[in-house]
Amino acid sequence: MTTVIDYSYVFSNWLFFWFVLYAFKFTTYNPKLILELALIHNFIILFYKILITENTCNNATFVCGMIFMKVLPLYVIRETKINCYDVRMSVFIYSLFLIWLRYNDKELFTFQFELMKVFIHKNYETPTESILKK
Repeated sequence: MTTVIDYSYVFSNWLFFWFVLYAFKFTTYNPKLILELALIHNFIILFYKILITENTCNNATFVCGMIFMKVLPLYVIRETKINCYDVRMSVFIYSLFLIWLRYNDKELFTFQFELMKVFIHKNYETPTESILKK
């Protein structure tokens, strides 16, 4: 049985929502810095998934999610500059995410460790992976 993690527990979804707000001029705070950091984090996860799992379809779906949620948004805002207010907002958004996890009885490192264990057992999908497989 495959477990799909709740949308609100995946920080990438928060970042994509922020990007959409920025792209459509609902906010002036640029998500570029944190999208770049999240992309680096996703590459580390992908490397780990490739080492641990032999399921290339699952890994390919993960890459498609990375492209849609990180690479394309970064491409769209590639010419923008990051200022100190953007950095502060990035810290604020990440802090809100941590508070949200805590409110839902999830601790970041414990939650990340649980996700890594689930990677090994091959019974985990992000919400984006679940949509892409349908």
